[in-house]
Amino acid sequence: MSDQSLADSRRAVSAAVVGNVLEWYDFAVYGYLATIIAKNFFPPGDEVAALLATFAAFGVGFLVRPLGGIVIGRIGDTRGRKVALILTILLMAVGTVLIGLIPSYSTIGVLAPILLVVARLLQGFSAGGEWGGSTAFIVEWAPANRRGFYGSFGYQYLTGTNVASNTRFDGNAGAYWKIMSRSYGALTIGANVFGMGYSKNLRYFTYGQGGYFSPQEYLLLNAPVRWVGRYKRNFEYSITASLGSQQFHEDASPFFPTDPALQGKSGPYYPGQSVSGANYNVEFRGSYHLPGNWYLSAYMNMNNALDYNQQIFGFSLRYLFRDSLASPEMMVPTIPDWKGLQPFNLP
Repeated sequence: MSDQSLADSRRAVSAAVVGNVLEWYDFAVYGYLATIIAKNFFPPGDEVAALLATFAAFGVGFLVRPLGGIVIGRIGDTRGRKVALILTILLMAVGTVLIGLIPSYSTIGVLAPILLVVARLLQGFSAGGEWGGSTAFIVEWAPANRRGFYGSFGYQYLTGTNVASNTRFDGNAGAYWKIMSRSYGALTIGANVFGMGYSKNLRYFTYGQGGYFSPQEYLLLNAPVRWVGRYKRNFEYSITASLGSQQFHEDASPFFPTDPALQGKSGPYYPGQSVSGANYNVEFRGSYHLPGNWYLSAYMNMNNALDYNQQIFGFSLRYLFRDSLASPEMMVPTIPDWKGLQPFNLP
């Protein structure tokens, strides 16, 4: 790969990352300003109802995200990713500026919350197009000889009412190699590492705890194997299995992390623990092409990732608006799914 091509790829990836960060900052900052928005855009008198209405408007943005992904994704396919991504940034900017310019409820009455919902619809529509568009943009710019490597890094801040705030860092990286390819199927092997850590252990259920698995250190190493095959013309399937090891450590945690009066100077603590053991994951996906563009699909997953055993079974019926050579489950197995951990999914 030439130095110029490498520089172009880096610029493309940097542009997609910066755009994604700005998009989601605009989308999420609404939540941090919820109390201010509630006081200004909803009827006074009942602060709780106003705050609930504010978060309802926040949720409206998520309802139109699938529509944004469909419409803007189609624009990216036909007009180019650059046009689609510029459109998402403009829509997000319009929605954010509109929220800043809307007069308060005391000035224009019920029109204030109506305009707020319109702004959130614009932001949600934009965010839906940004996620898929930026992912496709990065993948399309990746050099052919390095598409067998993947990685991700994440940071989250968690807060809520009557629960201690928490932060989380996580990262995932790996590689995969296609070692056999035939007309009836292909075999891929890989190596994967996943790690995460929370600032506080809030797995318990007393006042102030969060009730979710939040280790201070978690590490998983596994070796996945994946077979993607086809039987006759209408049935496609994939079988994924992995075996590895996982370990985590949890600090001791106070019974009442948000209430010093209840906790006291030397109050009760949940004990810390360190656990290590084997990790397994088995997954099957199958899709049968019915007449027309209908697909009947089924999936099954069993694993013991994190701190629990999980078994999932289900099926779906899908319709594609255009012809496809492969079913939705098998079309692009190397692009990250919503968890960001494809091609070998870690629950």
